[in-house]
Amino acid sequence: MLVSALLLLLLLCTAGSATSSSCTTSFQCSLNGECTAGSCVCEKPWTGPSCGELKYKITPASGKNIYNTSDPRNTWNGPIVKDESGEYRYHAYVPLYKPGSLGGPPSILHGVASNITGPWDWATKPEICQNCGENPAFVIYPSSDGKKVFSLWVGGKIWTASSPDGPFTVLQGAR
Repeated sequence: MLVSALLLLLLLCTAGSATSSSCTTSFQCSLNGECTAGSCVCEKPWTGPSCGELKYKITPASGKNIYNTSDPRNTWNGPIVKDESGEYRYHAYVPLYKPGSLGGPPSILHGVASNITGPWDWATKPEICQNCGENPAFVIYPSSDGKKVFSLWVGGKIWTASSPDGPFTVLQGAR
């Protein structure tokens, strides 16, 4: 009986310890791939001998502050829109908070750049609205005459313009 218990314990301890280069079941592929012909075939973005490692590409803009770091005010989370027709290719619409705060309501700042990673020009475009709200969203849609309308949704209001450069005005009657 003791020998049987020791043999069972030995089998249980070694059951999940297949070599790193082989598998017998898909459970040995960390639930992130399938065991095929004795090797784990991983689903993206998983990699490694048992599909237990994440593999992803870090973008050049990762962790980069796009706003002027010498300004004591803070920015946070705004949409970046690609412009197909203008001098600049990218427009950012970011909340601009009071110095030392991430509390609202912030103003919405408009920055432009020829590359999504910058450098960003915040001086040539005015603030779209002051004390208007957080978490802006940007939607481009066709008007009744087929032209593009560029709309910024923030603080319960919709600001529209005929180009991503503005000028933006509040859409009356929108809720």
